[in-house]
Amino acid sequence: MPKSKAKNQKAPAAAATAVEQDKSKVKKRVKRDKDAPKKPMAPFFCYQSIRRPQLKLEQPDLKNTEIIRVMAGEWNQLSFDEKLPHLQKTEEQKQRYDVEMKAYKQKKAVAEAAEKAKEQAAAIKDKKSAQVTGKKRPASKKD
Repeated sequence: MPKSKAKNQKAPAAAATAVEQDKSKVKKRVKRDKDAPKKPMAPFFCYQSIRRPQLKLEQPDLKNTEIIRVMAGEWNQLSFDEKLPHLQKTEEQKQRYDVEMKAYKQKKAVAEAAEKAKEQAAAIKDKKSAQVTGKKRPASKKD
C-alpha cells in the first residue's frame, strides 16, 4: 500500500512539469505591421462575402455556424464555371497585393536604412563624447 501512495504523490509533479513544457512550446503570435498590405481573400471567402447577406435574408433564423455549413455545401456543389468569378477576383487581389507588397518592402527598406544610419551617427557621437579630454590631475600638495 505505501508504494501506491508514493506513485500518487509523484504523478501531480509529473503532470505539472508536462503542463510547463506545453506552455514553453506555445509560440507567441507575431504582431502584424499595420502598414503592411492585406493578403488576398481565398475564392471561398469571396463567394462567402456575396452569399452571406443573401442567405441571412432567406433564412434569418440560422446561426453563423449553420450559415457557414450551408455555404460550404453550396460551394462544393458549384461547377468550375460558377466558381470562376470568385477565382478571378482572387487573382486580381493577388496582383494588387504583389504590387502593394513590393512598394511596402521598398518603403520599409528605406526606413530601416535611415534608422540604421541614425543609430550609427548616434554611436559615433557617443563615442566621441566618451573619449577622455586629456585634463591633468591637479598636483598634490606636499607638506
